[in-house]
Amino acid sequence: GQLVRQEWTKADEHLAQLVAVAQDAHADVREYILGSRAGRTAEVEFLPSLEEYLQRFQATYGIAVSLEVAPEIKALAVEPMTGAQLLRILQESLTNVARHSQASECSISLRLLRDGSLQLRVRDNGVGAPPGALSQRETLGVIGMKERASSLGGSLTITSQQGRGVCITAILPWPK
Repeated sequence: GQLVRQEWTKADEHLAQLVAVAQDAHADVREYILGSRAGRTAEVEFLPSLEEYLQRFQATYGIAVSLEVAPEIKALAVEPMTGAQLLRILQESLTNVARHSQASECSISLRLLRDGSLQLRVRDNGVGAPPGALSQRETLGVIGMKERASSLGGSLTITSQQGRGVCITAILPWPK
């Protein structure tokens, strides 16, 4: 009897692992579809593409997203390469929010700093991470975001406090 119970316990554990892997794969596919749709229109207009992506993100994950765009940015045309990289950084940021944060809401802001560079900030109200945890386990997504920011001559930082969410800040040079 005990042997049979052990086998069932092992089978349950394996099944739970398979379910987790399948859910991750499903999330990856869903995110790829969301991202590839937004990427297709990135060359057209940055802000409409961004707003469309955020609407789909909210509908897919049920996380409320607010977007604040400084008026001076609304008036500027975004270079297609910069717009595409910005969208990808945002998409990866929101993928992390959806997968890891347990957040109910997320705020995004785009503004110009005094030196003329662009600041993109993504902040969630999720569980956050203990000090040092983020630097210890940089995911491929985080590495990718940092590389994208760097390729535009900018930088990306991630700050977090346990129980108080995560804040991702990208600062990029902004063509006049």
